[in-house]
Amino acid sequence: MKKIWKIFLSLSAILLFMTACSEEATPANSDRPQVATSIYPVYEIVKEVAGDRADVSLMVGENEDAHHYEPSAQAVASVNEADVFIYSSEIMEFWADSLLDVVENDNLHIIEMSESLDLSLDETTTENDEDDHAPEDAETYDHGDHDLSHGDNADVEQTVVVDGVAGHYHTGDMIELTATHDSDYDHWHWFTRDSNSEEWEVVEDQFSNTLSGAAAVNGQEIKASLYDDDHNLIAESEPVTLVIDDHEGDSDHDHDHEHGTEDPHFWLDPVTVKDTLPAIVEGLSEADPEGAEIYQENADTFAEELDELDAAYREAFDNATNRSFVVQHQAFGHLADRYNLDQVSVGGMITEVEPNPQALTNIVNFVKDNNVPIIYYQSGESSSTAEAIANETDTEIAVLYDLESKPVDGDFEENAYIEVMYHNLEELQKSIQ
Repeated sequence: MKKIWKIFLSLSAILLFMTACSEEATPANSDRPQVATSIYPVYEIVKEVAGDRADVSLMVGENEDAHHYEPSAQAVASVNEADVFIYSSEIMEFWADSLLDVVENDNLHIIEMSESLDLSLDETTTENDEDDHAPEDAETYDHGDHDLSHGDNADVEQTVVVDGVAGHYHTGDMIELTATHDSDYDHWHWFTRDSNSEEWEVVEDQFSNTLSGAAAVNGQEIKASLYDDDHNLIAESEPVTLVIDDHEGDSDHDHDHEHGTEDPHFWLDPVTVKDTLPAIVEGLSEADPEGAEIYQENADTFAEELDELDAAYREAFDNATNRSFVVQHQAFGHLADRYNLDQVSVGGMITEVEPNPQALTNIVNFVKDNNVPIIYYQSGESSSTAEAIANETDTEIAVLYDLESKPVDGDFEENAYIEVMYHNLEELQKSIQ
């Protein structure tokens, strides 16, 4: 895949160059540092630090899906002409390495905002007492109103088909698998185990036949299991294996941080955003030493705003007794971790999915059992899933901003990060009380 991207981007760059040669050149503003940013949240954060000192541009437009973006020839050209290129992570911008491989800009300063961050989410499972009917090598988990046990069971038909496995991944690549089976049942669970483990572990909070996540462990096995209405295991897939080949030495871009079960949406946690500011200041200052003091002053001002934002979230949620919120898109894991909340999502991290009947039933039951008053959908996305759940549970719907792209349905200022996060706080307080 990486080689394909490299060929595509190289050809695109050549095509753009040939086109540009036939047109009148437009002189660039060389008086100000040129900073190319990948996706909207990066753009918003960098603008706060750069202020009026540098020109900051955005690659992924408001009508483009950040998860499925394909760099254009114009994107290659913009990075070739930039002094600084800033992106969030190798998980979100899976195309960044291939883009940088074809960029011919020896003076380019590259900043990966998440390089020093731990993007792993706190995932907890509750083990119950041993089930007399479970296999000896099974693990038993509390799963709502029933126990979920799983082990290697030769009596179960391996007739579930799992699609979407790539030939190989790079560490941090996003994966999305889909399970199918020729039956009327639609109650799915996913299990994983490392290559050196004999025990399967359930993947928590999965309410559909789609599994999303980040490639992290070479040789990790994954399988999907199908249950009937009485929670009896009726079929499963053969394990599929993730092959991770990072091609060590194939790129000059360093890979010196580890990936676990990761969520790339770190920008929804203001404390983590504050942690990224020193790297941004350093990168901008290296490209523009005369502006170093200005960048630091801007970062300090922004850090104070982030501290105030964090304090507002803590004050709102510290004493809440109902700490669950239901969303269509699994983007708020870091925010939930920071403030000890419980994010329940219908879709995965990559894309929203239409819920199957059993998934919809599970969500509806969760909303009723936990007295969840609001179902959230993402800005710019369809509200149909949220409306379907709300209609079944007599609840309301509201918008949350994941900031993957520029808000299109809100009256926000140009530098909207702080304002949008306060909007999210106000909306979340309707569910977290």
